Amino acid sequence: MIKEKDILPRLVQACPEYGSVLNEFLHEETDAGRNERLTYNEVGDFARWLVGRVADGAITGIQPFGTELERLLTEGDEETRQFATIGLIEDIQEGCVETGVDPDLFMHSLGPVSRDKWFAIVRFKFARRMDRWPGTVE
Repeated sequence: MIKEKDILPRLVQACPEYGSVLNEFLHEETDAGRNERLTYNEVGDFARWLVGRVADGAITGIQPFGTELERLLTEGDEETRQFATIGLIEDIQEGCVETGVDPDLFMHSLGPVSRDKWFAIVRFKFARRMDRWPGTVE
């Protein structure tokens, strides 16, 4: 069973380029006086980084991320599944909307469980504002 403490190491393993970015993020958090690691902040930073990479044309990290996301959702404990859904999927979707990145670039790399979660969030978050959602809706 994948636990919360395993999430970031697994994301770094899937997307090794993020390792140095995570170290910088943690250093900035410590400099700001935050000594306790907050997983939501960390996975949010990862999501922003990944969307930014895709915005810059680097789409090679999407498939390894999609594979790992599916593992987090199928092999993770309840807390891990929450971080994967709210912290990763939702933040990636929001990042796509904010930056104009095509969210379908991510959606195509998802497994069956992560795909279901992806569309559940689309329906929940954009139900009243589907004009804001630039991607596939089912």
